[in-house]
Amino acid sequence: MPGTRLLAIAEWLCGAEAKRTVLEPLVADWDGELRAAQARSPARRAGVVFRGLLAFTLTLVICGVRHALTEDTGMWKYSLLALAAAMGLGIASEMAIVDARSTGAGYPPDVLLEIALRSATVTAFATALLPALFLLRRDPRNTGRTAVRWLTAGALISAAAIVMLPGPNRYQLSAEQNERMYQRAVANDRAGHYQYPGSASRQLRGPTTPESRRASYEKFVAWAETQRVDGPAPTPWQRLTRSSTPILAALFGIIGWNLAGVLRPTIMRAFVWWGVAWFAMLAFDGRIASLFRVASFRRPAWWVLPAMAVAAALALALASRSIHRSPDHEITSS
Repeated sequence: MPGTRLLAIAEWLCGAEAKRTVLEPLVADWDGELRAAQARSPARRAGVVFRGLLAFTLTLVICGVRHALTEDTGMWKYSLLALAAAMGLGIASEMAIVDARSTGAGYPPDVLLEIALRSATVTAFATALLPALFLLRRDPRNTGRTAVRWLTAGALISAAAIVMLPGPNRYQLSAEQNERMYQRAVANDRAGHYQYPGSASRQLRGPTTPESRRASYEKFVAWAETQRVDGPAPTPWQRLTRSSTPILAALFGIIGWNLAGVLRPTIMRAFVWWGVAWFAMLAFDGRIASLFRVASFRRPAWWVLPAMAVAAALALALASRSIHRSPDHEITSS
């Protein structure tokens, strides 16, 4: 049965009972659908894989949250689930932004996902530390030393991701992906869903063969490389030294931890504050302006957002300290 490793993760997060009664039947049904889809097209099989992963992930999150809340496991599992959920929401929103900015290009879902993973994984992880640390403080057994470990790990993971992952600004479709987009665009033309100027260009050019389209695309890619004005691709070390994301990861974690000293940690509050942080990242990076075709948007200096995060973290730290010193105020952890 596929999913043995997934079930091992499920038992670790959700407990043996939830694995046996909920997740094992789910994986068994998924296995049956995969076997039935063997004779179908690759697109149908991919759909079965995607739906199964989505159902398993959602069930795992729900069961994991319930287990973390009802069992004496500490809130670290709960924080990990919040971290994963916030990252998923961030990458999904980046996919929606890329799709909205494509102006009818019609990217397939896997291409949208690949672009979003390149452009948003590191920033999504940085902002996801806010709800993770916010909920971590819900458990009174977690002290400042625990928060320091999480913050250090978060900053190091962000730095490692910047060094190891490919740069987002140099993403180029493969010839196979370009051909799939062409076939999708032709199908849209036949259905009457025209796009400008692609539909007119295809009608003027007339019929073409896959070989000629591939040769033309490879020629375009080679030409595009010669037109770059930003010089050679930066090295991993250069990407790291030019990025403020590891600093922001630690700052967002500090903000989340101090927020939990001011407000009672709840799931709703965790993700509301994560939404504020994520919107700020999108706005400062120009993503929001690009949705409205704001050509004159000028990105702030790199230090502006970290400076604002430092100010917020300090203000929340002072507020948390004054609240905990007050004898008539107590933030419950229930």
